[in-house]
Amino acid sequence: MSCKNCESSSTSYTRCNPPISTNCTFYQGDSKVCNNDSTFTICKGDSLTSIQQTFFEKICKLIGDVDLSKINVPACLKEAWDNSDPSILNYISFLLEQHCLLKESISNIVESQETLDPLVTICLACCSESNCTGTTTIKLSQALTEIVQCLCNAKAEIETLKTNLITLTESFNTYKSIVDPKLILIDSIILNQTTINSRLTCL
Repeated sequence: MSCKNCESSSTSYTRCNPPISTNCTFYQGDSKVCNNDSTFTICKGDSLTSIQQTFFEKICKLIGDVDLSKINVPACLKEAWDNSDPSILNYISFLLEQHCLLKESISNIVESQETLDPLVTICLACCSESNCTGTTTIKLSQALTEIVQCLCNAKAEIETLKTNLITLTESFNTYKSIVDPKLILIDSIILNQTTINSRLTCL
């Protein structure tokens, strides 16, 4: 917006006689320093012109800082934002609403996970890999993992026993092949001894 023609407006300075320049009007109050911006100061003795210039520059910068047209809004937020009034307050409110929605979604996911993976009470004392000596309460997924591990260990032990049994069977057969002929020989000796004893008796 362009400036008004001060000579033709209702605020014409020609009504003041003589007009006083803002360069000749000085601030006489206490000095002011902005806590958030040390460059934004008003000092006692500053002219009204310099004070106006300071305020103008700060207001102009503030308008630029809150110009949402310069903000690169992600596509997902643009879709949710729709055609709402792009003011800074509306944008902040929108972000807070989205935060609450995301928080609610996360809570729902956590609750769903607890439903899908509930706590169960189980005894894993028979599993040598488990430190459990009685019943314990753990998540279902962990319990299934422990059970699968226990079964795998049992299967490995069974395979080891089968191997040992085969080895023992082979050893037994080997010894049997050695012992059987000797047993036959012993039986023959015993049989012959009986015959010899009978003949000696007849004599």
